[in-house]
Amino acid sequence: NDLTPEIHEIVVRNVLPSKPPADQLLVRFPFGILWVGASPSGQVIAFTADTPEHPSLYVVPRTPNARAILVDEGVTEADWSTDGQNLVYGKTTVPTELLSQSAQLGTITCRPVCGTNDQLLAEFPPAKDLAGVLFGGKITRVACLPDGRILFAAAPVRLPAITADMPGQLTLFALPAGATQSVTSVVLPADIDQLPNRADRFVLSPD
Repeated sequence: NDLTPEIHEIVVRNVLPSKPPADQLLVRFPFGILWVGASPSGQVIAFTADTPEHPSLYVVPRTPNARAILVDEGVTEADWSTDGQNLVYGKTTVPTELLSQSAQLGTITCRPVCGTNDQLLAEFPPAKDLAGVLFGGKITRVACLPDGRILFAAAPVRLPAITADMPGQLTLFALPAGATQSVTSVVLPADIDQLPNRADRFVLSPD
């Protein structure tokens, strides 16, 4: 039936052989699920959905009949801080289709969503933009490192700039922990050419 929207689900499934399989349905959503990530404690699930105009970031607690809560818009994926209290993500509020046409201004942003008890806050404090970045194609992923730094991929550019000034090669940057934010390059300039074309699809090693 073309009038019936597709329903997408997020399910938690036990896969340990010592326990019987049991599924817990967390969310039913009328939009495609782009990314899912559990908090370090496993008590809260963050996910992004392909909502109209631009994707959106939500959180839902692992409790029966829980309701998904909107965190921010213009987000395709995020990462949890190591203490499980904040979500960090790249975002832009421009329509998604514009990202495939030209570079668009966005931010690396952090928003507190949980307290020290691993429970969702009753009200989320305002999001904090940590750095301005240019996004092209798709919004880049971010990763929270154990030492508190935030790792992300971007193309180095100085503003103001014209189209001819835009570099094509992505490299990795880090935002240090603490109140004073200053972006630092993780890769030496001489090594940038050794990076793959999609450095923004990096994955951290387990350690």
